[in-house]
Amino acid sequence: MEYTAGSIPRLSILVEKEGERFRARCPQFGLLATGRTAQEAHEAMLAMIEEYMNFTDPQSWLEFMVSLQDEWEEDMAESPLPPGPRMVN
Repeated sequence: MEYTAGSIPRLSILVEKEGERFRARCPQFGLLATGRTAQEAHEAMLAMIEEYMNFTDPQSWLEFMVSLQDEWEEDMAESPLPPGPRMVN
């Protein structure tokens, strides 16, 4: 299956504070990064996603993302965290 720009699901980065540190999570790829500030954790996650995509066939990761879209939406709906500015796209 070929994908166009309009059919590619968006990646999300969820940032939350845990103790004195911040965690950034990309649910679509199952990646986790940390930092001393929310911005540092977010930037670490962006770098991690870029590296992940550099070592993965683009068509494979697109198919993977599409296959997990429903599961991810259910996960977000069931999240114990309140809705709000925790999601950075």
